[in-house]
Amino acid sequence: MRDCADILTVYQTTRWLQKKYITVEEVKEEHRGLFFRRWGWLVAEIDEKVVGETTVRLERNPVSGRIGIVRTMDVDVRHQKKGVGTSLARAAETILRKRKAVRVVADSPPEAYNFWMKIGYFARGSLLDISIKRENLPEPPSKDFDIGDIEEVERLPASLKYSHMAHPGLLAELARDVLVFGEKGRVLEFRLDGKPAGTGVVKVDDQKRAYFVADINRRGKQHLGEAIVRTARASHRWRATDVCTTIPKERLTYYEEAAPWNANPCRTIPVTRLL
Repeated sequence: MRDCADILTVYQTTRWLQKKYITVEEVKEEHRGLFFRRWGWLVAEIDEKVVGETTVRLERNPVSGRIGIVRTMDVDVRHQKKGVGTSLARAAETILRKRKAVRVVADSPPEAYNFWMKIGYFARGSLLDISIKRENLPEPPSKDFDIGDIEEVERLPASLKYSHMAHPGLLAELARDVLVFGEKGRVLEFRLDGKPAGTGVVKVDDQKRAYFVADINRRGKQHLGEAIVRTARASHRWRATDVCTTIPKERLTYYEEAAPWNANPCRTIPVTRLL
């Protein structure tokens, strides 16, 4: 955790448009949550001073196999274009390869896309930001799930550790915010015939805007619409005004079958590299 003093400087030069970091304790608090299940953390040092970091996660997709997710990549602007980011990426790939990941994925902002391209990553698909007014959410298309709340990390079902229909990494990240950081929200478990079939997470911010992620496994594949609507409607407890999520573009049909969403292209570019 002593690296967080240097990382504060890194964040102040790279994340100033996203969040204003003031204290080392803010950075430490984020990193205490990084180890929510399968997170990993690497730093790059020059003259014993941290000038960059990356955090990664390993997930197993039932179709694609084991996937390494680059969750964050930050390099002090004074040390960019000197190979630091490339070294971090390669070190992360080495670790993920040893963990039997078959490919690595990352979400790149447009301004960083050239970096990923130069180190061998390519765009794969696209993302959509979808939203709806809470009062426009319909009743669930079916009511086949038994639903329970998960309130402790230790009770997380296996279905939360990996992405099935959701964009890789989003489900676990949102659940971390609720269960580890204590932000307003719910973590739901969906069961069919007593067996886990899916998971939903919703988080509500101070502006009463709700962000959710819903996912199902093979057992619940025919009930994705119900999981989507039930998770989105869970924001009712905090009287959210708008409900939104980010989804792979190819999944839009499933969501449109469940509710009349407004869809817009997401700035984030999903990139990937085979290992």
